[in-house]
Amino acid sequence: LKPKRKLDPAYERVFVVATVTIPMALMIHLSYIPLFYWMGLPVLCYYNIASTLAWLLVMYLVRKTRFNEAWCVFSAEVMIQAVLCVLYAGWSFGFQYYLFTLVGISFLLPNNTRLSMTIAVLAIVEFGFLVLWANDSPSNMPTLFMFACRVINSCCAFAILLFIQTFHQRIILETEKKLGEAMATNEELLQNVFPAKVLQALKDQKGVIAERFECATVLFADIVNFTPMSERMSAIELVHLLDKFFSRLEIGRAHV
Repeated sequence: LKPKRKLDPAYERVFVVATVTIPMALMIHLSYIPLFYWMGLPVLCYYNIASTLAWLLVMYLVRKTRFNEAWCVFSAEVMIQAVLCVLYAGWSFGFQYYLFTLVGISFLLPNNTRLSMTIAVLAIVEFGFLVLWANDSPSNMPTLFMFACRVINSCCAFAILLFIQTFHQRIILETEKKLGEAMATNEELLQNVFPAKVLQALKDQKGVIAERFECATVLFADIVNFTPMSERMSAIELVHLLDKFFSRLEIGRAHV
């Protein structure tokens, strides 16, 4: 996936997380299709075909950087899937634990706290209703098989949440590191342009920076035969010469 436009850092982090999460969601739903077919649950089989298409739509929306719409689509898909799984496969199947994954992912969306809170609250309320309403195992599958499904789904749900949060935190740390390196580079460049005293004044105060000196000396210097000499030197050699010259002037000024 590549974004259609330049993103600010917060949305860029979400975009990177989405490029990892969406393929995982697609694989889970694709694996559910033959599983539910084997379990004799055609409704869930057909729904997961539709879910696969929904996640492809999410991928398209993320690529278009329409993150709010993408969050709404996959949130609705997960919440509907949870209801259908509890209704047809039973609580023992364990898909309802992905609602906790949804709660964690909802807060990755930047600059839209209202939508994030709405998704999180709806997911928590739905989980509470499912606890009260759920059947144990209406699919009449073996108890051991349903227990294995529950363990796998619950472990996957929390593992995905942990992975996404860890991955997102890692991206934040890398971004902060790059930002720190860029600021250090800028600081070094400014130190080469401004004297330390002037640079500190620029940081500490706003507006015009000016000082009054009762007595000052102005030095005018010229390099003899500079024009013909510069014609014989390369640009790099000329810059090094000027740097050496002005550095010696700075050292001499410091000893005055």
